[in-house]
Amino acid sequence: TEALAHVPPHIQDAMELTLYLGFRKAEVFTLRVPQVDFDLSAIRLDAADVKDDEDDYLPIPAEAVPLLQRLVAQAREALAGAVDAGDPAVPEEAREQGARDLAAVEAALAEGAIGETN
Repeated sequence: TEALAHVPPHIQDAMELTLYLGFRKAEVFTLRVPQVDFDLSAIRLDAADVKDDEDDYLPIPAEAVPLLQRLVAQAREALAGAVDAGDPAVPEEAREQGARDLAAVEAALAEGAIGETN
């Protein structure tokens, strides 16, 4: 744990998720908000992203829920901020994709397709 004190917070979070979920580094860093379903306590894995080419759900261990809730909230805030502010540091293409992602998350929440974080 002493070594973790010298690691950036986002890397600490990624390391913690790999321990909880058994994900590889690339799986942790490519995890998207719509994949996390707190109502089902599961993470949806797309067929294109797994070895067996089949959609799957990975259970979220109870210990990982607070970390995932915090990360989902941070992602939503960052995405909303970048989209709303027209942040010049964010390329236009990324802002447009962010706006589409945010709209998709909000639509899924409204339809009840994914759970709201508490």
